[in-house]
Amino acid sequence: IRSDRFREDLYFRLAVVPIIVPPLRDRAEDVPPLVEHFTGLIARETKGRRKRFTAGALNLLRRYGFPGNVRELRNLVERLIIMTPDATVGPEHVREVLPHLEQEGEGRRLSDAVREFERKQIEASLQAEGGNVTKAASRLGLERSHLYKKMKKLGLGPGTLDP
Repeated sequence: IRSDRFREDLYFRLAVVPIIVPPLRDRAEDVPPLVEHFTGLIARETKGRRKRFTAGALNLLRRYGFPGNVRELRNLVERLIIMTPDATVGPEHVREVLPHLEQEGEGRRLSDAVREFERKQIEASLQAEGGNVTKAASRLGLERSHLYKKMKKLGLGPGTLDP
């Protein structure tokens, strides 16, 4: 606006509804679907075979802070696909590309540690109760609706648990 490259009246028309997009580090549950999307996109662009990311690799990527947000994730997925000779990208490949990635509990933000702890507890309870959310909520001492909210926030849902 100051340099006369954008009309002030248009700016104020567009600024009626601010759109706030939280950083990727606060939306760890978005990492797996984004990895899946980028994997397909890169396979189409390069006309190569689509590689699969293991659960361990996805868990490491979810724990990474992504200061560069989604663009950094895309670049990282592309690097992993290029640098991994196998058809499957595992945690060892992620650690090769991100050697500074902290080990479990080291140098992690408290919110990341809490999120990971909650995820493990919820997954274990659901596993123990055969996927029954009501029983799992009771086991965890939560209201069923509260457990559903936590599951949604963590990206857990029907079919996300391995039998």
